[in-house]
Formats: sequence, structure tokens, C-alpha cells
Amino acid sequence: ENINLSVENFIDIVDNNVVYLNENRLTIKGVNVELPFSKFSKPKIFIDSKEIVELISYDHFLYMDEVINLCLDLDLEITEIYGGYNKEKVSDNSEELIYICKKK
Repeated sequence: ENINLSVENFIDIVDNNVVYLNENRLTIKGVNVELPFSKFSKPKIFIDSKEIVELISYDHFLYMDEVINLCLDLDLEITEIYGGYNKEKVSDNSEELIYICKKK
């Protein structure tokens, strides 16, 4: 399959898992998700007992409704939300929101 990536686009492949970012379109296992136009990091797949894809936005932050819509598009269920990487409770002072999701 030709995915038409340019030198400014990114791809990561681990085992049979493929994720790539082409302009504002993130594709995970063949599922396309439109993201707001921004400058993103290279998507990275981490596999231990779970499949995890990390994507960092450098100049655009996703709002909670955008994350929820992204999860719906990818058929993911949000199981937990934390206010930081140390599993802090979400508060008005949370600088980051960490979403734990599983496939529906």
C-alpha cells in the first residue's frame, strides 16, 4: 500500500503495528483520524503488555472533547483519566491529562 508520505511525515512500525502521521492525518492500524493542523512529534509505538501510541503536539493541545472524539474514531474506550504521569487525580491545576484507553 502506498501511504504517500513526504520527508515531513512520520511513520513507526513495531511487529505488525503501523502508525503514521501525514500532515494532520494520524493513521493507526488503517484507521484515519483528522487532527487539528499543528506541529507534532513522530508517533511512537510502545508495546509491553499493551499497545500504546504516543503523539506529542508542540504547538497545539487537544481539548478533552477532541480526545474523546479521537478515541471514538479509533473505537477506544477511555477507562481512566489522570492529572499527570504519576496517576494524580484530575484537578483544575492539572498541567496534563493522561488518558488510559482500551479497545472496545
